[in-house]
Amino acid sequence: MKKPLVSLIAVSYNHEKYLINSLEFLINQTYNNIELILIDDGSSDNTFSKINSIKEKLYKRFKMVFITTKKNQRVTKTLNLGLKIAKGDYIIFFSTDDFVQNKNRKTN
Repeated sequence: MKKPLVSLIAVSYNHEKYLINSLEFLINQTYNNIELILIDDGSSDNTFSKINSIKEKLYKRFKMVFITTKKNQRVTKTLNLGLKIAKGDYIIFFSTDDFVQNKNRKTN
């Protein structure tokens, strides 16, 4: 039985600090039939450069990868762009400043 395609729409805006951790989290998911739509919403920091530094891993991991940067239009218009591109049976929205903290790390 064919597994349904999941469209993962990931939006970033000045998330350079969290981006790699967030994308590594997505890469490590065990479900395989995922397309990644990664949209940088006009970041003014090094977010898009960080995206480019990991894009080969993204291309290897996901069924389809769409990466773009554009003028900042805020989250609603950016998510709508992702929805227009998405081909999946299911859609998940993800912000690239979401990250999972290592549970073994000591916190103050």
